[in-house]
Amino acid sequence: MGGARTALFNWLFARSTGGVFILRVEDTDAERNRPELVEGILESLKWLGLDWDEGPIHQSSRLALYAAAVEKLLASGAAYLCNCPLEKYAGGDAAEPGDDAAAAAKNAPRRVVRCSCRERGATVATGAAVSASAVVSTSESPAVRFRVPLGVTTQFDDAVFGPREISNDEIEDFVLLRSPRAGQQQGLPTYQLAAVVDDVDMRITHVIRGADHLSNTPKQVLLYRALGAAVPVFAHVPLILGPDRTRLSKRHGATSVGSYRDEGFLPEAFANFLALLGWSPGDDSEFLRRAELLSRFSLAGVSRTNAVFDRPKLEWFNQQYLQKLPIDELLPAVEAGLRSAGIWRGDWAASGAGREWFAHTVDLLRPRTRLLPNFAHWGRAFFSDDFEYDPAACAKFWKDHRVPGLLAHLTDDLSLLKEWNHDACDAALRSRAETRAALISRPAFTPCRCLRRWSSSASRALSIACASPCPRRQPPLPPLRHPLRRKFFLPLPSRVRSPAFGERAKTYSNTYLVVDNAAHICYDSVCQPKSIRIVPRPGFPRHRAPYYFYPFSSMNAFFRFRKPFIFSAFTHGCTSR
Repeated sequence: MGGARTALFNWLFARSTGGVFILRVEDTDAERNRPELVEGILESLKWLGLDWDEGPIHQSSRLALYAAAVEKLLASGAAYLCNCPLEKYAGGDAAEPGDDAAAAAKNAPRRVVRCSCRERGATVATGAAVSASAVVSTSESPAVRFRVPLGVTTQFDDAVFGPREISNDEIEDFVLLRSPRAGQQQGLPTYQLAAVVDDVDMRITHVIRGADHLSNTPKQVLLYRALGAAVPVFAHVPLILGPDRTRLSKRHGATSVGSYRDEGFLPEAFANFLALLGWSPGDDSEFLRRAELLSRFSLAGVSRTNAVFDRPKLEWFNQQYLQKLPIDELLPAVEAGLRSAGIWRGDWAASGAGREWFAHTVDLLRPRTRLLPNFAHWGRAFFSDDFEYDPAACAKFWKDHRVPGLLAHLTDDLSLLKEWNHDACDAALRSRAETRAALISRPAFTPCRCLRRWSSSASRALSIACASPCPRRQPPLPPLRHPLRRKFFLPLPSRVRSPAFGERAKTYSNTYLVVDNAAHICYDSVCQPKSIRIVPRPGFPRHRAPYYFYPFSSMNAFFRFRKPFIFSAFTHGCTSR
């Protein structure tokens, strides 16, 4: 994940400044190098749309170039031969194992023990030039170390972290060329040497990489200067952490770009998400398409603070792209998903009625999708007649034995419609419900909460301020008079605001309020009581707490609990009798 983000930053910088983006494969570590991993990286870069101008260039095919650089360093005295055992210089670090507490102290200088071969190899500077082949021919098979100049400091400027300076006394004589192992004719170069030699040979001007390479930079600056090359501009981008603020790893979930591609994320959405991990455009913009990223990217916007990988935020980005992309750009991705699921039809590919139907169907479904496989999974019924019903959904919604018959009749009604639109379908559904005297679906119900105590005036007791109706809600219900005496129903608006909570709004849908002197009850549109909240009026004895809710299964259950009292009529157009 971090490598993909770093590659994206390099690509954006190269494209926005007119530079050249070079893809280099650092595969000189024989133990860690595996061809399948390299192939996976290349496929991920292609999926993200990060095209390169040169490469891929494998360092394993450039060993002769590194050998020539070693000869130059040995001849100038900037490097020396080391005959120490392999385990002593593994990793190129020869720091002295001392007091752990002192070493952990803040800003404590790092104590380094120099290799004894440093002095024995001092004659190389004044002697004949030593070739890389001579290094191999020695019986001891020595390695080659860099001779760090002592008593001075190494300085460099970082485009993100600013000026940096470190004492050379804290830098070990790091290894440049490993000693050859059994079966090898020549030792392999380390990362420090191969990266610098390639940068010089490829005329690299900017090195953009992760902040974990900050410790390598002073060593590489010394190598640039020893080889007589100009030091490039360094920009170390922050690391990517998991939700627990630790280094992102497999325990946080998928870490490879290919796994997110297989899950159904769009490449442009994924790149947009990656770009904002450690970089800011300078404002609150988040939905940034590729062209806008190129026009706004700069190293000045890179943060020093480590970024946190947020999976829900990534899914939100993907959902935004599914909803906002031009439909013609989205269709190829959906087509690939349907082909993978085995439900693609050839007439959807050709221009004509089939393609137009396919485009309209995808456009209908995409507001409800978060990942590309959603089109082939829960949207399968739109593209194929071969699908399975969800057993849990059937058990929940098909309890009434009349539902299958009603749905069959509704199918006939819908097939006779001359115009297929929302109003026509809604009219057919309501007409079938009224004809069969059955309720197919009930509206959502939210209990109304009266927040003021009861007084002699019902309008004061409610004290509800009504805001403008929410545009997505259904029109307000008409006033309804229940046949039971002394009970009156008032339709609530779509949005109700109570002065007791200031500006906090509660949303209600298709809900009636019925009020008497002792209490108020919330009903849905078919007059089925859901709850009662006791709000005693002055002089009326309290029944338990004044803000309890009591559920009821029927009107009769309510009246057995509390007989109706004389009602003070509403002033909102309801009449009393």
